[in-house]
Amino acid sequence: MGDVHAILLHLSHRYAVTPAALLSRVRTAQLVEPRHMLIALAVVFTSHSRTQLARYLRRDHGAITHAL
Repeated sequence: MGDVHAILLHLSHRYAVTPAALLSRVRTAQLVEPRHMLIALAVVFTSHSRTQLARYLRRDHGAITHAL
């Protein structure tokens, strides 16, 4: 999942939030857009299944599908 981690690090830097915050359950406005971008980019630019992405991002696969 190194490719997803690279996307996570890039977005955390771009949006000035911590990677831990993006993976957290917190749903503040500051985290909604970068987390959505993280999911979208991970689905489009990696070959991981939505279930694998959900596990890595600490979500269920339905949340990954709904985000798209």
